[in-house]
This record gives sequence, structure tokens and C-alpha cells, in this order.
Amino acid sequence: MLAAAKWMTDISGVKPALGPVPEGVEVSARSGPRGTVFILVNLAKTQQSISLPSTMDDILEGGCEQSVTLPQYAVAVLQSPAHH
Repeated sequence: MLAAAKWMTDISGVKPALGPVPEGVEVSARSGPRGTVFILVNLAKTQQSISLPSTMDDILEGGCEQSVTLPQYAVAVLQSPAHH
């Protein structure tokens, strides 16, 4: 099944919302009039580090991040900085 799923995503051109993330990290994107928010959930039993494709605002912790480290079962909410 894993090989079939990889083949289907390869030929479809579907790309991950944030690029590659470690196994066990789930990414959900939500878009609206004020941009896109990414919700990252670490479902792994270990801490995971994620490199972001660009600097993003950390909605829960504040500040701008180029990477985020999630402890076991932690959540991050990130948004690309607003462009005016």
C-alpha cells in the first residue's frame, strides 16, 4: 500500500503543504481571506524538528520561526507573514 500511495502522489504532482516533514508529524492547512494557517501536530513518541520553507509567524508562541521543534504530542500553529 505504501508503494502504491507513493506512486499515486508522485504521478499526481501533489506536494506536501510545508514540504517534507518527519514521520509522525501531521500538517493541516487552512486558508481564508487573511492567508493560510498551518497546524502541525507531532503524533510521534519523540521530539521532532521541522524546517520551514520560509519564515513564518508562530501564532501560539509568538515570534517568527524558520524551524520549529515539537515535543511529543505537541502542536504548533504557523502562518506566513502578511503581505501588504
